[in-house]
Amino acid sequence: MYLTDKVSSIISLLCGDEYFEDKKVIAAFPFAYKPTRFGKIIVTVSPHGIEAENISAGGHCLYGKASVSVDVFVPHETGSSVVNDVIEHIIDAVADTRPCTIKVSPVSSKDELSSYTASCVLTYKSLIEFGGNNG
Repeated sequence: MYLTDKVSSIISLLCGDEYFEDKKVIAAFPFAYKPTRFGKIIVTVSPHGIEAENISAGGHCLYGKASVSVDVFVPHETGSSVVNDVIEHIIDAVADTRPCTIKVSPVSSKDELSSYTASCVLTYKSLIEFGGNNG
């Protein structure tokens, strides 16, 4: 599926960046909430949403926006300012994928996870094809 491919692409880009060598970059599964306390920086990548419309008469040609969410979790003892450093490196790492918009949430504290967190939503405009090698 389009978003699954985009998530995999972003994970590969981040894992290939030497800045993320000592960090854990994983695909997030938002429907399996399992609170845990993080011992190191965690970056999760997950589908955020699709907004598309059919642009062909009688065909199945969709054009629109697909968004991917990249969430950063930094242990409290590491410090909240590190969240912004990680977000900056994420934006730098995915710049060549040409997102049309990037939205970053404010840093917040998740006491149940003993971490600071922020989200970065990357939105891409393109033709959207469904049913690829993942769907």
